[in-house]
Amino acid sequence: MTNENIEYLQEAIARRAYELSQLRNGAGGDPLADWLQAEREVLAARNESAASEAAGAFDAPLPAATDIPSAPQKRARKTTPKPAAAKPATKPAPTRSRAKKPPVE
Repeated sequence: MTNENIEYLQEAIARRAYELSQLRNGAGGDPLADWLQAEREVLAARNESAASEAAGAFDAPLPAATDIPSAPQKRARKTTPKPAAAKPATKPAPTRSRAKKPPVE
């Protein structure tokens, strides 16, 4: 939680605590009790709001298939066939004879 969020919550709690004291028409009361009550209310409202926002993300209806724009289609590339490469003329590889040599005396 950032300092700004903490300051905002403290201000909201202070405003609510003041409202609670004003609801008693200035009659005596416990400022700490007002603060704690205001704190409970503000935090509960904050948590409820965050929970409903999180749940709302999943409650939204899905758009109809007709409402979804189709992705742009890639245009087929026009290609010209490449001419077959001519194979270079090569000599066949020399082969070795596997005949056994006569034994040397």
